Amino acid sequence: MNADTPEFPLHNDFVSTEDSIASFLYLSSGWVQEYGGRLHLFMSEDDSTPSTSIAPHQNRFVAFQTKACHWHSVERVYGWERLSALALWNVD
Repeated sequence: MNADTPEFPLHNDFVSTEDSIASFLYLSSGWVQEYGGRLHLFMSEDDSTPSTSIAPHQNRFVAFQTKACHWHSVERVYGWERLSALALWNVD
């Protein structure tokens, strides 16, 4: 993500036919709060304030199940490039 990438609005990654885990490994160094790009986690789709926010610090690994109740969004990035590796893991 960079300044040309829009924010990712509130959503979940739930697919009814799959039980999966989404994971991110943040790769970019030098993050400061003004750069944005945080992952926001919400208790429900009706919330306007996240229950927690995760900063994209280099080498931070984040994983969560892709359930219908796992709502999240990603802030837009300003003046920085947020590189991350994304993996989706199917759990059987």
